[in-house]
Amino acid sequence: FYASTRRLTEVSYRPNDLTQYSTDDLRALEYELQADILREKQASAFWDFEPKPFQQPWWDCKKPIIGLLCGNQTGKTTYGVMRMLIACTGVKPKFLGGNPNDGFPEGICKGKRYLAAGEEFEVVRKETIVPKLTESVTDEMLDGPPSIPATGGIVYRFRSGAELKIKSYKQHRKSFEGSVYNGAWLDEPPVEDIWTAVRRGLVANAGWIVLSATSLDEIWTYDQILEPAEDDTPPRHAMVAKFEAVMHDNCADCHG
Repeated sequence: FYASTRRLTEVSYRPNDLTQYSTDDLRALEYELQADILREKQASAFWDFEPKPFQQPWWDCKKPIIGLLCGNQTGKTTYGVMRMLIACTGVKPKFLGGNPNDGFPEGICKGKRYLAAGEEFEVVRKETIVPKLTESVTDEMLDGPPSIPATGGIVYRFRSGAELKIKSYKQHRKSFEGSVYNGAWLDEPPVEDIWTAVRRGLVANAGWIVLSATSLDEIWTYDQILEPAEDDTPPRHAMVAKFEAVMHDNCADCHG
């Protein structure tokens, strides 16, 4: 199969004359074209990303703690992934002023570390964080393929020098202690011990944290997210923002 792929790259492809190719050659060509299309989609997924109108306040918010208390299919995961990629690459999509011609410079985020975590690791790996990340990550962004450390999870290392750890709340709680991050995204609320450990790890770098939640099953979220976001007195009001949305907000027929 791969020999056929290499052979196709050595001959001129004439769309009107496919008889010169074997079935294996044509399958290899189809594989190459599909790979090219995937790479183009991944590249455009980052540079051409634009928030929906109801999501724009999420991007305008500069507070260090953001709670996205939204229903399914409202773009929470996409927001989390894009926040991480912007932080880890050090560049921005076009809607934020980024320029694709600038590419992904090396070393501009050296030493920065980020965390993305969710509930069950199999869900994180197969359904939520990793699949959505894969839609937008390109080889040009990364410094080699993702790795799986002995302690569990997945680690992405970027050409910029930044590192992104993907973890699960099912990992030992002590694994969240002692780590220092520049930013974190928690997909669904963890137990309070993990939230506290992650917050503590952000203090040294004055880091930010995003909590995306479909439901607030953990009681601490009321004290840490809801009440401070609704409190208009300093200093809590300056620290926390919450945004709410329902699936209908993402309806193309009603909202474009």
